[in-house]
Amino acid sequence: MHGLRLSLVSGVLALTAACGAPAFVERTTQAVTDPDAADFWARPMPSDLRREADGSWDLDKWPRARESDLLQDWFRTADRRMRGGWGLTAGVFMPITGALDPASLPADPAASTKAGSSVFLMDIDADSPERGRRFPLDVHQLTQLDRYTPEHLLAATPVFGFVRRPATQYALVLTTDVKDAAGEPLGRSLAFHQAFEDAGAADEVVAHFAPLREALEAEGFALEKVAGAAVFTTFEHTQELRDLVAWSESQPAPVLTKPWTAGQEYESYQLFEAAMEMPVIQRGERPYTGQDEGVILRDANGDPTIVEMQEIRLILSVPKAEMPEEGFPLTLYLHGSGGEAYQFANRGPLDEDAPRDQQPEPPPGTGPAEWLARRGVAALGFDFPLHGERHNPPDTSGLVLYNLFGNLSATIDNFNVSAMEVTRISRLVVDTEVPLGSIADVAEGLPDTTVHFDPERLTAFGQSMGTTIGVNWAGVDPRVKGLLFSGAGGMLIEIAVTAIEPVELKGVAELALHLDEDEAEVHIQHPILHAAQNIWDLVDPVAKARYVTAEPYPDRAPRHVMMTAGFRDGYFHPRSQAAIATAMGLPQAGEDAEPILPSVLALAGIDRVSYPVQANLSGRTAAVVQFTAPFNLGHYVVFNQDGARHQYTCFLASVGSGGARLDAPAGLDDPCE
Repeated sequence: MHGLRLSLVSGVLALTAACGAPAFVERTTQAVTDPDAADFWARPMPSDLRREADGSWDLDKWPRARESDLLQDWFRTADRRMRGGWGLTAGVFMPITGALDPASLPADPAASTKAGSSVFLMDIDADSPERGRRFPLDVHQLTQLDRYTPEHLLAATPVFGFVRRPATQYALVLTTDVKDAAGEPLGRSLAFHQAFEDAGAADEVVAHFAPLREALEAEGFALEKVAGAAVFTTFEHTQELRDLVAWSESQPAPVLTKPWTAGQEYESYQLFEAAMEMPVIQRGERPYTGQDEGVILRDANGDPTIVEMQEIRLILSVPKAEMPEEGFPLTLYLHGSGGEAYQFANRGPLDEDAPRDQQPEPPPGTGPAEWLARRGVAALGFDFPLHGERHNPPDTSGLVLYNLFGNLSATIDNFNVSAMEVTRISRLVVDTEVPLGSIADVAEGLPDTTVHFDPERLTAFGQSMGTTIGVNWAGVDPRVKGLLFSGAGGMLIEIAVTAIEPVELKGVAELALHLDEDEAEVHIQHPILHAAQNIWDLVDPVAKARYVTAEPYPDRAPRHVMMTAGFRDGYFHPRSQAAIATAMGLPQAGEDAEPILPSVLALAGIDRVSYPVQANLSGRTAAVVQFTAPFNLGHYVVFNQDGARHQYTCFLASVGSGGARLDAPAGLDDPCE
């Protein structure tokens, strides 16, 4: 057998020499790429060489994946929905035949972007505006092995927040500057050499690597230094939501199905309640736990099919203040996981003297509606799908809408439908009127007139899940002008490893993956988590964050944005917060609460800004602000801390036709600048 292998190699050497291609040099340790081999790890991941005849990928062939119901669901969903390419944020994994010298790998993410780096991830697409861009990577040969991780696998994972472009080709390149444990250069596999050098490989495999050769040649890179590469295309992850919103906008304008009636009066405002209808376009019975339930139903033209109309409540706070001639500014409140329509009125401040589960409930009426009313801003709350009055029993944890462990496909469509619904609400409220003169039990101090709202001052306040949905919605909504993102974060990989609220997901994930006690724990570079992130990028806010302000869709305008990052947040580690801030292009204003977020922004070349912040990004006001909080209460700083409340209420109140302004935190009732 050894003699046969030598004769094959000798034949290849003769063929390549005859064709003028560089001779194949067989080395002890190789980067593995063999398009024809049956072994799952005979090629990198991701790689377009993994495409199956039906357009899906081969993730279902991952060794031992069928032992986990969780992986079966996720990989089945990937087969259905990941047809155009791979995700935009996850890492790249290259199988290696032996141990490498860690010192020959990039020392840190910044080093991986430099000319001469032994490993780099590069945009190679001839049509990309970022062709040649290199992404900062953490590069390690994995030593934490388990049933899903083969020996010697090399992980190259981008710093979270550095997001690839959709429908674009990329390549991870390993050079001969990578050395093995004996100090010898990393070598090519025979199949890779044949394909890369067009020396006897199938035409389609040669064509697969051609864009990489062209991109490297354009930079003057020495092609003989390429020891291995993973070439892959990203999918288009925005079109489904954009099409859904376009369909919704083409439908008859939403109207109230119940008129405004007066509700509870509080110190600075009064509540009013009305109702509207939402089209139900998902298959099956709520909460969509069956495998074929929860997906959007479509007709022969691909348009959503309305199953029924569901009435939802709208809760409005009207300030006890004089209404401007153009109407009140209005903030839509996008509640968090397990929340409901009244959260914006009732989630008031709490002393930061105990963990959240040991704190009492705040007094009713002391939530954001109160603090916004003091600035003359009205607010509106509503129930997201499966929350509040929209399902019995309601989702009180968020883990029903986020059905990550039971029905991923429904979860993806839950997020898209939720974002589409907010566009219907924004469409209604810019034209709605509240005829206070004809409503019974209107409190003293409210305007003695018909209340309406200024469309130039429409803003939104997303909390936690509301931000996760809100980032995706903000890019597609044609009306919203400014946004507060609170309790914000992204990257499922990071959340799976470091989140401790609402549950510690790491242990749950390890159980669902059937990892034994003697196997490695899930970790930030675990290949299974990165495979999952590829499909989650369809809805992960980090993947769509660029479209809010930094790079809006062609038919949308950039938005004013304030994001808060509390440390420590039990839901979102600073790396999660940094990911969404960086992807959104937000500079930091104010002081540091911890070092990770500032360092990632610096790596991205996003310079810090000083107060007051105005018109600093795409002509809009945009920044992230850090706060310190005890007991992992960083998720709630906008509710609990006076400085944060002063800052965000003044910011939202400032949004208008003249722009917006973000000032430094100050006393709760200090005047806005």
